[in-house]
Amino acid sequence: MACTRCKPSAMALACAALACAALSWLPALAQDVPIATVQVSGARSTPPDANRLGLGVLETPQAITAITADMMRAQGVDSLEDILLNVPGITQAGGHAGIFSNFSARGFQLENASNYFRDGLRFDRQSQISLQNIEQVEVIRGPASLQYGKLVPGGLVNFVTKKPRAVSRYEASVYVNRFGQAEAGFDATGKLDSAGKALYRLNLEARKIDSFRDSVDGESYFLAPAFTFALSDATMLDVMFEHYRHDTLRDPGQPAPDSRDPGSVTRIDPAAFFGEPDATNEVRNSSGALRLNHRVNEQWQLRADYSGSRFERDMHFTVNLNRRPAAPLRVPRVARAGFTDARSDSVRLELFGDFATGEVRHKLLAGVDRLERRVDDLTTANTMLAPVDLFHPRPTGNASYSSEPLFDERVRASDTGIYLQDQISMGAWNVMMGVRHDRLRENYHERMLDLRSRHDAGATSPSAGFTYRVAPRLSLYASYSRSLDSNMATNGCGRSYGASRGSQVEAGAKGRAWGGLQWALSAFSLTRSNGLSEDPSGAVDADDNSCLVQGAKQRSTGVELETSGRINRQVRLLAAFTQMNARVSADANPAMAGKKLRNAPRRSARMWLEYDLDAAAPGLRASLGVTHVGERFANDSNSLRLPAYTAWDAGLRYALGGDGSLQMTVSNASNRRYVEDSLPNANSVNQAAPRNVSLRYTHQF
Repeated sequence: MACTRCKPSAMALACAALACAALSWLPALAQDVPIATVQVSGARSTPPDANRLGLGVLETPQAITAITADMMRAQGVDSLEDILLNVPGITQAGGHAGIFSNFSARGFQLENASNYFRDGLRFDRQSQISLQNIEQVEVIRGPASLQYGKLVPGGLVNFVTKKPRAVSRYEASVYVNRFGQAEAGFDATGKLDSAGKALYRLNLEARKIDSFRDSVDGESYFLAPAFTFALSDATMLDVMFEHYRHDTLRDPGQPAPDSRDPGSVTRIDPAAFFGEPDATNEVRNSSGALRLNHRVNEQWQLRADYSGSRFERDMHFTVNLNRRPAAPLRVPRVARAGFTDARSDSVRLELFGDFATGEVRHKLLAGVDRLERRVDDLTTANTMLAPVDLFHPRPTGNASYSSEPLFDERVRASDTGIYLQDQISMGAWNVMMGVRHDRLRENYHERMLDLRSRHDAGATSPSAGFTYRVAPRLSLYASYSRSLDSNMATNGCGRSYGASRGSQVEAGAKGRAWGGLQWALSAFSLTRSNGLSEDPSGAVDADDNSCLVQGAKQRSTGVELETSGRINRQVRLLAAFTQMNARVSADANPAMAGKKLRNAPRRSARMWLEYDLDAAAPGLRASLGVTHVGERFANDSNSLRLPAYTAWDAGLRYALGGDGSLQMTVSNASNRRYVEDSLPNANSVNQAAPRNVSLRYTHQF
């Protein structure tokens, strides 16, 4: 099916005009005007985009974690799951069968269309992402609507991309693992002219995908050029583009032998595949961004940002259904197809000031932003497939996919916001205050049944907080923040819903210990009101999905502790611990009150240590990590309980002579079978991969 072509919006045309105006200044590059060489640092210890006031970690009255490029290299990460397990309060929240994983923050599942950002600009994460162009991953936990608009209140994830540098550098890497997966990456940066007024960076990646699951394979390709232009002494322009192609087989997960105990899936071979060999998933994702920064004087800056993306997916997939009591060892399945075309455009204009009024210093941020999103989503009717054996599934190899539409959905949404924020410094005190007003508009049309709903809401979200520097290496803080999140009826029930609100009170302490070791302790109480829950009347749509009613109230309270850095010259540590109680406090269905939020364990922890073995072999480092995830529920009714697990990983890094390095990483070192997460419909779960050994060679030149 061809994707729907949309007319360019007025906002997109305006942004294009802004870009053309900025690019019209490029002839200045050819003029012989003295200008400082542009230098953009790639590794940053202070979040540069998730905190647009430029505040240090000790000055920020909110929990923020930054996983740097150096830490990602040291751990040998190969996926977003590997990165986010280092962050307290973050847990996996159900996979989408080989397409991508969902995550929850402080008990609330992050929305893929609104809770992810790239360089501080909204990023529509609808598929796996390449790590080739990622310099740092930042996580703000708790509501953050003040600067970022509509969000699920648990937090946000910001991907900081690799920026152009003035010093030429080239890096090539190759990777293989025991399951047959292989990839090659290339990273180049340097000057485009001798004066250093124009810089470039280019990242490329090709990957052969091979899974521990039988028949699940594919390939992906990634391209990301970026440019930085010094248009004048006071004006900088960044231009970025990414294209990602991902073609793979969709894995429907594995059904648990005991439908009341998802942990019983470990009785099935982890390699057992319950899908079909023609269940293909083809993804094309292109995005670009423009960032213009003009320094008016020493105190004031003007910023203008634009980002746009297009996501296209052509998917054929199978779904495991609930087994019948008369045939408990046979797994019924259906096949269907889906086609998605999603486009988004966002623009942001900001005025930033850093100035003093007497003894008081201000960092003032005023801005306006707008997001437009257009989604066309077609799903075909179910086709019944032959059941397969629970313990020895065999694909039929002849699955057929209906061309008859079951759902044909169209969503048009916009979010316009205006905000003001001021950070006031007075000696050891830093006080932050801000307010934002949003206007949300969403229109939903299910064209097969001609069901329509409209959502139009406005809301004001205040935020306030303070930090107090008790000592040069210790700060105490407290904050209050609110968030706004829209609810769109996309399940064929034709109902319209108002916005959900989030609010949080947080307090804690942050500090630096010996050897550069940083730590943070936070306690929070987070509430989401006017949420959605299943209709207690049992009403369903044409696809047997429960209709939803509004009015649910959910609350998450807890404590988080994290630390990272060097204990001494030889030992580096990263540790994170979360104690959390996330539950339903009120619901239209009285039976739901008191239930735990799904995929929200009461306890989770992560510890990783790296030791320099220079005394034995110069350049050699060894690491050991352990992850614990407590018991949690796979569904809202709490009838399916996922067992707790503890997993180990280990690694060796060796700096070779010259500019090369070799790394070996062992994941699930104890080769334990455990349930990593469940699929959204809870009919299937995902076993973790068996022990995996990977090798990566990197060479800089």
